[in-house]
Amino acid sequence: MSALKARRLPDGSGFRLEGVVIDYRDSAPVEDGLIERFLPGSLRLGPNAVLTVMHDRDRLLARSPDTLRLADSQDKLSLVADMPPTRESADAYQLVKSGVYQGLSIRYLPERERIEGSTRIVEAAYLESVGVVDVPAYPMSTLRARDKSLIRRLAGHGSPGQRSVIRRFLL
Repeated sequence: MSALKARRLPDGSGFRLEGVVIDYRDSAPVEDGLIERFLPGSLRLGPNAVLTVMHDRDRLLARSPDTLRLADSQDKLSLVADMPPTRESADAYQLVKSGVYQGLSIRYLPERERIEGSTRIVEAAYLESVGVVDVPAYPMSTLRARDKSLIRRLAGHGSPGQRSVIRRFLL
């Protein structure tokens, strides 16, 4: 499962979100009964892409290339966003931690696509923005916040198997 990690920056200068925007093995239901899937490398990253809350451009959290960094690979599109210490960023951070916001979503302009059976395959698209959302279209783009101080306290307790699982969260 892909996850977005939320944490405070150690110097107190804001908040950081890290995670997978889209896993290219994933698909999502869209209009007219179609399933949508993106090919690896299909997303052309705009020089001025933004991270928003619920795709609302009045609720900006970060902007590329400085505070929003997107990395595209054969498997996934990942992001790292360093959000300033604003009320909007603090609220987004808390809502990710509490599970209200459960995923990421992209807003894009299709450039080339094809239909195979009931699947729309996006071959090329321009990425306009990424939104922190309550219900993501792509199931593998889920949100999870980690409180590493709590996990560290738990790491010394439980069975060896449980400790192994807990240690994975510290990576």
